[in-house]
Amino acid sequence: MPYDKSVFDRAHQILSARRRAAVDIQAKNRQQAFAAIPRLRQIDAELRTMGSRIAKAVLTQGGDSHQLLEGLRLRGVSLSEERAQLLRQNGLPENHLRPQYTCRDCRDTGYLPSGRRCHCLTELLREVEAQRINAISSMKLSTFDSFSLDYYPSGPQRQQMEGVLYYCRDYAETFSRSSHNLLLMGPTGLGKTHLSLAIADAVVAQGYAVLYGSFANFAGTIEREKFGQAATVGGDTLSTLLDCDLLILDDVGSEFVTPFVTALLYNIVNTRLNTGRPTIISTNLTFSQLGETYSDRITSRLGGAYIDLRFTGTDVRLAKGRQR
Repeated sequence: MPYDKSVFDRAHQILSARRRAAVDIQAKNRQQAFAAIPRLRQIDAELRTMGSRIAKAVLTQGGDSHQLLEGLRLRGVSLSEERAQLLRQNGLPENHLRPQYTCRDCRDTGYLPSGRRCHCLTELLREVEAQRINAISSMKLSTFDSFSLDYYPSGPQRQQMEGVLYYCRDYAETFSRSSHNLLLMGPTGLGKTHLSLAIADAVVAQGYAVLYGSFANFAGTIEREKFGQAATVGGDTLSTLLDCDLLILDDVGSEFVTPFVTALLYNIVNTRLNTGRPTIISTNLTFSQLGETYSDRITSRLGGAYIDLRFTGTDVRLAKGRQR
């Protein structure tokens, strides 16, 4: 997918920092190891001359260089084995003197020897793009510990919300890329956004790429990008929404509904279902209202592939306001 230049720049900055860190750690390891095991410095110095000695043998000996080259090769093998043995004897890994790159495939350059983009750069681009979109969405995470059941009436309603809280916490703690889709339904002010953000907080902490935002904001951004009116040139919010590990669409049904918005919602829901990527949708609408607002195709997908969590009680925000 295409990314804005700022996204590429940020990803390359991260890779550069990784390379610098790997080289700095290598220099520190070499200095400490050479001080503790002087023989390692001698081996390192001799191995560094091997390239020039091989080149000299080829140039000076010509066709008679085979025996000399074989001797140099065996000497290099012997030195490498001695170095590895010395490191092991001193409780150090055999690769202790080499740079410890985050990605061994590309050595933190972002590109493979073939010139193709490395998987680590692809993943970084996704993460940076997700951070960019979450910043635009003003994502402010909540936690499960700050979710209080005291604001819900005792009896069946509180018991219902206890079950919802337990399910959401378990969902977050056991999240994987094959987790279920959730549909959080209920009137405004009952905690749908709070628990959505608590799930996002827990899943982000596990290293997954999570996108959270109101569907109205996402739809507006995608429409501006589609018609060339976005403030940031080159953004592709839709592709990022379709590709992230967990997508949380908040307040579905509050936006101004147009044919474009309806088609967009179906595209997001259907594509993520087909690719097996979990989605959480929260809405103040009932199933019948969703059908009236959008289309039967959308409600059919939601009803057949989403686990429905019903929020009950009285407006928590009003209750909190009365306590202040």
